[in-house]
Amino acid sequence: MSPQAHIIHQLRGRLRLKILEKRQDPDYFAALQNQLEALPGVSEVRVNLITGSVIILHPEQSFSELRTQLDNLGLFEIVATP
Repeated sequence: MSPQAHIIHQLRGRLRLKILEKRQDPDYFAALQNQLEALPGVSEVRVNLITGSVIILHPEQSFSELRTQLDNLGLFEIVATP
């Protein structure tokens, strides 16, 4: 089962997720960052192991386009923020 990713903040071209289940997991976040940076339309990815936070900058792409790519990767499941 994929870990849950909660949308914490979203603006046009910027998405912040929290993946609490994987906090303090350097291998997961290194692999995640590499795969997200390789996505078309993604210009920058920042991760924070301590908080489980991921910031994805996607200035040339809509959220729905990014969401489709994220879902296809299968690295996490985006769920509603609690």
